[in-house]
Amino acid sequence: MHLYSIYVRSESKNSDFIIIKQGFSVWGSIFNFFWAIYHKMWIVATFVIMVNFAIILIYDAEKFSMIEYFKYVIQFFIFGFFATELREFYAEKQGMVLDDIILANSEEDAESKYMMRIGAYF
Repeated sequence: MHLYSIYVRSESKNSDFIIIKQGFSVWGSIFNFFWAIYHKMWIVATFVIMVNFAIILIYDAEKFSMIEYFKYVIQFFIFGFFATELREFYAEKQGMVLDDIILANSEEDAESKYMMRIGAYF
């Protein structure tokens, strides 16, 4: 079972919401740039590109492979562990507020439990 946070728009409660899975994000860690673009985190995606270009600009044949290796390892863990916080930050930045925290087996299960709690299903 996993924890899911439900964020809703503060002005139109319960009509527009997103579900964010808590914990380590495997997809965020492996496909970090594309994951950021998929979730419309333009500043994060731009930062990843700038770091990659900065490392390419300081290219030194002997040291480059070690720096590049460490960059990928660090980037892997940063995105894996902080993907949830990044998504929550962007949700709050868009005017969304935390409405509920649900324990469920899947995202679909969390959505159905949330809809039952707010009375959308009869």
